Amino acid sequence: MANSCFLRWMLVLILSVVNPACTALVYVPSDAYQESLLRPFHSYRDVVIFHFSVPTQTIRAIWQFVAFMDDPSCASRNVHIYLRYGSYPVISPDNASFPENMLIPMEHLYSLETISHFQPREMSEFHLMNPLPGSWYAVAFIPDWNHEIKQQGISHKCRYSLGSMASWNRRTDIHLLNPGVTLNILPVSVISLFKIFVPENTWAMEIVISNCSPSNSSASSTIQSCISDFGIRAHALPFPEHINITNESNEFLHIISQPETDAYYYIMIVSEPHAAFTITANLQACSLLWYHNKNKINQLPTSDEQLSATTKSLLSLLNLTQGQKSRRHFPKGEEIDMQILMSEWELADGCLPIIPLTRIKHAQDFLDSFLIQGHDWFSSWLSITDIFPILIKFELLPFIDIGGTLQTKIHLDGLIMNLTSQVVKVNMCIHQGSPPVYRDGIIRCRPDYGMTVASNESSTVLKYFPFPQPGMWFISFSASCYNHTGATVSEPCEVERVMVDLRIHLQPCVFEGTPCGEHGYCQENHFRQFYFSSCHCLSGWQGWGCTDDRNASMPSLLLLKTLLLTLSNLFFVPAVILAIKRRYYTEAVVYTVTMFFSTFYHACDVDIFSFCLMKYEVLQYCDFYSAILSFWVTLIAMADLPQTFSSIAHMIGALGIALGVEYQRTGIWVFIIPVMTGIVIMLFSWGRKCYYSKACFPVKVKWLLSLLPGTVLAAVGLILFAFVETEDNYKYVHSVWHVVIALSVIFFLPTERVPPPPAASSRCNGEQTIFHRKTVTDSELTDIGEYRLNSDLSSLIGELR
Repeated sequence: MANSCFLRWMLVLILSVVNPACTALVYVPSDAYQESLLRPFHSYRDVVIFHFSVPTQTIRAIWQFVAFMDDPSCASRNVHIYLRYGSYPVISPDNASFPENMLIPMEHLYSLETISHFQPREMSEFHLMNPLPGSWYAVAFIPDWNHEIKQQGISHKCRYSLGSMASWNRRTDIHLLNPGVTLNILPVSVISLFKIFVPENTWAMEIVISNCSPSNSSASSTIQSCISDFGIRAHALPFPEHINITNESNEFLHIISQPETDAYYYIMIVSEPHAAFTITANLQACSLLWYHNKNKINQLPTSDEQLSATTKSLLSLLNLTQGQKSRRHFPKGEEIDMQILMSEWELADGCLPIIPLTRIKHAQDFLDSFLIQGHDWFSSWLSITDIFPILIKFELLPFIDIGGTLQTKIHLDGLIMNLTSQVVKVNMCIHQGSPPVYRDGIIRCRPDYGMTVASNESSTVLKYFPFPQPGMWFISFSASCYNHTGATVSEPCEVERVMVDLRIHLQPCVFEGTPCGEHGYCQENHFRQFYFSSCHCLSGWQGWGCTDDRNASMPSLLLLKTLLLTLSNLFFVPAVILAIKRRYYTEAVVYTVTMFFSTFYHACDVDIFSFCLMKYEVLQYCDFYSAILSFWVTLIAMADLPQTFSSIAHMIGALGIALGVEYQRTGIWVFIIPVMTGIVIMLFSWGRKCYYSKACFPVKVKWLLSLLPGTVLAAVGLILFAFVETEDNYKYVHSVWHVVIALSVIFFLPTERVPPPPAASSRCNGEQTIFHRKTVTDSELTDIGEYRLNSDLSSLIGELR
């Protein structure tokens, strides 16, 4: 029913798109008609994921969501939806805390809600202007409202689903700018759009707007009179801001330091209609362009005649940054003037050496390391100096890397305290997409993305980035030295270089070694083509890394839960002993197996005090199978079938129950069908005996002392099992279920089974008659109808005595 509602909703939307009279805007749908079943939220693995690909030059994106339910009797549920650019949203619906040192990505993260209906007539819409192009991810779920544990098939299970559509409005009237080429513009509207591609190794970009001629001839020919707003942005269309030009050159100049490279920048200019102007985009490459290639530092230009002596010295100094821990010296006779080096570095227009890291992929998913690569070695050690900062960069891939956690752990070499009396500090800045801004000899870093290690304080610092965005990541390193603790003015370092250990890697869930700490375990989840890791917390612990203990259970309660669920199975011991005493050996074996697997299944199913003798799935299957088989063999024993039919019934029941448990072990029908079949066989057998004996079977004493209390106990157990169990009382109610079912077996088990005596023969009137003697017990009457008329009545009378 939910699918039919979803199809009707899609048809309405398609007609509104095709017929312009139905809507004022015409949307071109893309990534449309996605639908997924919603689940109550317990952990992140319960979310459903939608993926959207926003095209470039999109001026407006519209997401539409509608929630369905499959039956009008179901209650309407709130549906929570989170939307994020680049990677999966990082959320905490239960307001649980995040682990320490974890940076929560809040940029480009949006949330909305909708309500499920059986036949929805409206939808929730989310509009976003000038969105970033590329992958957008939405996750959705419904709150966990029901903690009851119901067996499948007892009542209707409401199914909720969410459908989504997306559409985009794109701009195509965008002028392409070539670097260094002046473009004369006579716009036809007040808004003019431009784009320019910024290649790799670009360190600065400047936009120059000049020669503005307003359409109104009475106005002065100045930029102020015809251009009012300006905007620039990487990847997506910008939002214009008002500009105020006061310079005498009558030009508007906008400079971007360290722009994102290998990407398009979009420019928006708001002017008077038909106002002419010129625009020029200049890209500035590094006058000293550094990159790492086979343990060498290459420089452009590469001609030795174009390199000054100080530049060569700088090259030699930079050669120390390749992660080699051995001390290196400059060529003999070559003096290094630090003042000249610093002045020449300033002339480099902010260019910094960039060292790319190499990915080392491990066997486990979401477990990749990034190391510095030399000609024939890999190292995690980086050598830095206080003369200039150094940058490292590494790339995270879409789809592959976004489902784990990026950990940046920086450790300062402890031996440095033995080499100098100064306090050595290393400042680091993490930036995604482009290098951090370097201006006036200082790295400009946002507070949340900065890290510091010092020789007199903590020498290790780390940050976690859950579900990181793909693309290029940069980390800057700058060293400084102080003469004593608390000094604010730095001085030249006494040591030539400072060694730091880089532990940069991707990992599943959160923490290294124990991904979810001591109170949870890490799950690697698949949802369609998406792959991500998440923590499943135990014992009431919450949070992204199972670090929030506000609702954690006490260890004593967890131990009590474990003991109740496991030791309650010992009530099967009397049933086993009684079955052996009464010669029901098959039943005794089944009861023993049930007690064994139920004990170890619940020992494996608890949180902290867990002990798994086998795989969890194996223990669960054997527990369900042996429990149902116990009911079956007990009913067959109560039916008192002949030995041949009893053996056949045992084998058919064992095979049928095995099939049912494998097909759906948590369903109610896998229990009802064997039990009802066994009851039918038992009643048929009893009815046959009553028919031939002309008396009630079993006798009244058996009904009062055995069948009635056993039935009451079994009924109480089934009611508890099917209707009373919840997640909160499970440890108590399920333990009572073990007890009452084990006790009911004691009452249901028939009295002692005596094997039939050898067949007796006699001849009467020349004929041989086979006598089958039946032992008369206190729980049944002798079936006189089974004896032939020519039977030995004296033998029969003797047995009755």
